[in-house]
Amino acid sequence: MMHIGYFTAGLAILGAIGVSAHAAAADFARPRPSPPSAPIPPVFTWTGPYAGVNAGYAMGRLRTKIGWAGRQDAVAADPIFVTGLGAARRERDGFTGGAQIGYNYQMGSIVLGIEADFDALKLRHGALASGRLVNGETGEIVDAAMRSSQSLHWLATLRPRIGWTVFDRFMVYGTGGLAVARASQRSQGLLSVTGASVAPIADPTLDPAATETAAAPAPVPGLFGTVGKSGSGYRYGWALGAGAEYAVTDEISVKGEFLHIQMKGRNVAAAPLDPATAGVAFGARNTSNVQMIRAGVNYRF
Repeated sequence: MMHIGYFTAGLAILGAIGVSAHAAAADFARPRPSPPSAPIPPVFTWTGPYAGVNAGYAMGRLRTKIGWAGRQDAVAADPIFVTGLGAARRERDGFTGGAQIGYNYQMGSIVLGIEADFDALKLRHGALASGRLVNGETGEIVDAAMRSSQSLHWLATLRPRIGWTVFDRFMVYGTGGLAVARASQRSQGLLSVTGASVAPIADPTLDPAATETAAAPAPVPGLFGTVGKSGSGYRYGWALGAGAEYAVTDEISVKGEFLHIQMKGRNVAAAPLDPATAGVAFGARNTSNVQMIRAGVNYRF
């Protein structure tokens, strides 16, 4: 009987082992689920609004041309009085800084956009010219000297941009558009009129010989006077340039840019300040252009 008990127990153990082996084989045969795939990062795009700040270096080439327009009673009859005194050109440079705002729209590798910016700058220039003008008919001699200065205080532009993405986050672009600046101007001058001849009025009571003698031209004393004019206003022109921009993150990009700004000239009349020089007209024409090299940071919304 004892042998039958051992035999029965052995069969039970073998059956349990077989069931476990079958269950393990079933686990190995069943396919295991694959781990979830990593999300695909979105493709970077330049499309959208942005705003930022910039700082750099401005180099201004300011030109002042000073002219003598003549006397009111002599311009028509004596064209020799209409001539130039001279011109001067100087370069000034300094720090510039400001802010910009814009919008980009990307189509493939092409990025179209528009940008407006405002920069403070301080460029000042003065020119001094002098000359001697002689009226060959009357002998009148005018010695004149004049100084004219101009300053640019700030500059703003509105420019379309067209760019090309060298790769997703790096773009080169060209830009051009309108420019406006706040400018002030001042002109001052000194002049001396000498050697003019006048004929005294003949006295009809005198005999003819005496009248002819009295009517001979006689010199008059020299006249001194000053002229001046100052004021401020807006100057308009155009801007043209190029740059490159790199997106450090999806929101922040850095850029480098060069701009050439050409401003329209402005005439400044110098009105007489002394009765002795009434009718004498001076004038100056101020023109300027600015080259800006600057770096900037933009935040993309």
